[in-house]
Amino acid sequence: MPAVSPTFPMMAGRWPVLGHLPAIARDAPGVLRAAADKLGPLFWVDAGFGVHMLMTLEDEGFEIFKNKGTDSSHLGEVVDLLRGSMLPLDGSEHRRVRGASSAPFTPGGLTQARVGEIITEVLSRRLPSWTQGNTVSVLRETKVIALDIIFQVMGIESTQLREWARQYDEFVLGAINIPINLPGFPRWRARRGRAWLEGKLSSIIQG
Repeated sequence: MPAVSPTFPMMAGRWPVLGHLPAIARDAPGVLRAAADKLGPLFWVDAGFGVHMLMTLEDEGFEIFKNKGTDSSHLGEVVDLLRGSMLPLDGSEHRRVRGASSAPFTPGGLTQARVGEIITEVLSRRLPSWTQGNTVSVLRETKVIALDIIFQVMGIESTQLREWARQYDEFVLGAINIPINLPGFPRWRARRGRAWLEGKLSSIIQG
């Protein structure tokens, strides 16, 4: 990773070795918003174990990814969750992989998969629970709804959704930058969850 530039400030509160990992794991949106309010639109985050990331919460940050000169390949090296995925790919390779996976997201593909019907059914089922309390956790509800829709589109039975969601939660632990692949650690759990998901997806594709 490039050395931290003195041009932009470093977010306060980092630990030795672990950096800002504990704070981000506890409340990433809150911590980053507070840092942006104090430090401005661009600031450094210590992701732990010698990895520093320049952060921006501004909408203009998305323009960086549209720039043909931007290189995202380092993401697969820094974030184990993204290793082997489409996101770290750039240029012609990204366009090739994205083109191969775009058919299901066309109007015809969405209609064939009954996506509209599934979204209506899932939202209708979740809505009553939102009126039973004074608050609704938007982040948690969005995740539950999104996974429910995705898994149903894939043809997974509702009785299996809980286990698929649990394994997905394990897989997402790969976003935690602790480069230790031993039982119980995030990277080990994430790779185990990924293997489970890939095995199930392979079975669906083959049969």
